[in-house]
Amino acid sequence: MVQVTKRDAMAAVHRLDSIKRRIASIKERAEETTERLVAAAEVTGAAFGMGVLQGKTGGVELFGVPLELGLGLGLTGFGLLGGAGKHSEHLSNLGTGCLAAYATTLGRGVGKTWASKSGQVSTSGVAPLMAGVAPLSPVEMALAQRAAAGIP
Repeated sequence: MVQVTKRDAMAAVHRLDSIKRRIASIKERAEETTERLVAAAEVTGAAFGMGVLQGKTGGVELFGVPLELGLGLGLTGFGLLGGAGKHSEHLSNLGTGCLAAYATTLGRGVGKTWASKSGQVSTSGVAPLMAGVAPLSPVEMALAQRAAAGIP
């Protein structure tokens, strides 16, 4: 028969409490990390969505205000004022993404203006990534187009 002393029982209780605290700490860190990941996804998703809309339409304005600026200010303000209760932070995140899209568009315009005034050539798309890479020949381009279309 196994004998358990009072000291053994107290040590077991202490160990159990220690494990409970460690689990609670891990849960808290996981919750904080998840909140940060959700916030990043909301901001990035809103910025991406506004970018897609800009690309598709060339930009939407309501009463002379770019949509991403108006939505960004409205959602961020409403969120900061607690307009959605416990979900207000999500509205602020979406607003921040819209404002990021607006700032990117504004910054791109400033950069292009700056480049044109200084006589620099503006590059766009993947051109900087392709520096030093020879262009595809007409045959290579045709093969790539066929492959992309799923034609053997």
